[in-house]
Amino acid sequence: MRVDTDLLDSLVKHATGYQDRANVFHVEQPAMAASLKSAIELTSLIWPWFDYCNMRPEAVSNAMVASFLLPNDGGLQVFGASGAIAAAMRGVATRKPLEQDERKADRKKLSALAERAARILADAHQAPDEELRFERLWQLKAQGMTLKGERTSTALLQVTGAFRRYVHGLPVLGRASVHVTIGADSAVTRWGVDWRRINGKAVAETPVVDPAEGARRVMADLSRRRPEKPFTLADFTPSAFMLGYVSMPRRQKQSILQPAWVAMLEPAGGTTRGQVVAVPAAPDAFEPLFRAGRPARGVEGRNPPGTP
Repeated sequence: MRVDTDLLDSLVKHATGYQDRANVFHVEQPAMAASLKSAIELTSLIWPWFDYCNMRPEAVSNAMVASFLLPNDGGLQVFGASGAIAAAMRGVATRKPLEQDERKADRKKLSALAERAARILADAHQAPDEELRFERLWQLKAQGMTLKGERTSTALLQVTGAFRRYVHGLPVLGRASVHVTIGADSAVTRWGVDWRRINGKAVAETPVVDPAEGARRVMADLSRRRPEKPFTLADFTPSAFMLGYVSMPRRQKQSILQPAWVAMLEPAGGTTRGQVVAVPAAPDAFEPLFRAGRPARGVEGRNPPGTP
């Protein structure tokens, strides 16, 4: 394997969160019936005017994804493999701006509203020694132009608070663990949970390979993708290299939460697409890791922290 030492060294310099040992956890395999019950209960907490009676099953045809139609052109999805939930209300609150002039928006208040809902969602999933941390506030804005070429004020359409789950101090990387969108009239218009439950007790403790070995594993993964020519700093600029746990995509089953080194590689020079690479941080993997090779801007396998 040919390796570019500059890219490897740059990865090592970006390393964060290193500890020489980490716990390994068993991931509970949710039954669809239990996941549906939990999703409906959470929906009635976030949107108290909904109850089971006005949630109409739309497609519960297999064990992979169950869908419900909600009032106000809303929808609820539950993913059987992971227990993940995605909910949206596409009514009036999503068809008008949150604030006509984004400069007038009280972002502190909006962040607090998102966090309040996120805490409700997290409380239903958290085990001991787990916590939820705010990560990022995404903003969707729009601006128009008159027939005379005059620009209107920039409207704030919605904001999305993204939150990250931590287990024994290490982040669980993947999609945002919890995300909440606030729309017009300060209403929650969209929310989601990607939180594979653990019972809180470690099934094993494993040594963790150091950042240099983790970086070598990342480079080996990249080498398999393009064996004819090693990737260099001319291809990628590392933006993060962190130790954590990896939550696999929502439609994929996962039985073990194990430590991993996760590298975010931004494209350099426009010759490559960004990559997110997850490699086992234990000397030997407990189960295969999802191989995240999607654009670094928004990756389901890892989703740069904060990405819903």
